[in-house]
Amino acid sequence: MNTDLKLNADTTRISRKRLLLTLIVASAVFFALSSLILSPLYIYTCSDVLYATTALPEIIDFVIDIVDVAAYAVSFSIIIYSIFKFTFKKSLGLIFVYISFVILKYLANLIITSISDGVFSPDEAIYVLIYLVLEFILFGIVLILPSILIPNYYAKRAVIEKANVKLGKKTPSVHEELFASKKFFSTKNPLHLSALVSGIILSVAKISTRILFDMYIGLPTSFADAAWMIAYYVSDILIALIVYAISLYIFAHFEAKELGDDNNR
Repeated sequence: MNTDLKLNADTTRISRKRLLLTLIVASAVFFALSSLILSPLYIYTCSDVLYATTALPEIIDFVIDIVDVAAYAVSFSIIIYSIFKFTFKKSLGLIFVYISFVILKYLANLIITSISDGVFSPDEAIYVLIYLVLEFILFGIVLILPSILIPNYYAKRAVIEKANVKLGKKTPSVHEELFASKKFFSTKNPLHLSALVSGIILSVAKISTRILFDMYIGLPTSFADAAWMIAYYVSDILIALIVYAISLYIFAHFEAKELGDDNNR
């Protein structure tokens, strides 16, 4: 095997392994924090008369939302970056890891709720199953855009490179074109578009769920309830920006690792 090709294959394998291990560790941490620590604590504070009427359950629920958003942002951005670097097909392992942890999260929540209630409720299981299906639909929608934008970007780039060769012009590298720019957002950057749209989709899903929940429980009955409702909606709106900012950091982090690997070759 050509030495350069072997080094490139080794670098690719290291990069893919790094992404996979990062996603596994991050997913495990988020799962433990949300499902094994915060969710049981939330259920306990809601059922204990000493805490049920205080702001503590609301605070814990708010923190759970923050952890879930962080988990979505980190997972989505790692998978999007993998699709960008290695194609959708070679990112299936990451997608499987994400799906596995999502199933584990809902299963753990169902078990914890059943233990807390002292009985297994088929209605609760159906409720969890519906949310699980909706989350998979959300994930599928998020995957559609990078799966279209990224191949289109490389196809257009190939045409430009071919034209530049004939003209004797140098084509900027992918890194120079997409990562060296100081722009916070560019419509020509498939990573930017994919990250922003994934954030918007999650934000819209959260707001929609919130509206349905508020319609079910009715209008707030106190100033504190109204304040919490406003805080939740504001946080739901900000999700798009938060997810986008986290994604940019994840993209830049792994791109820096890639450059480091290339420089060490």
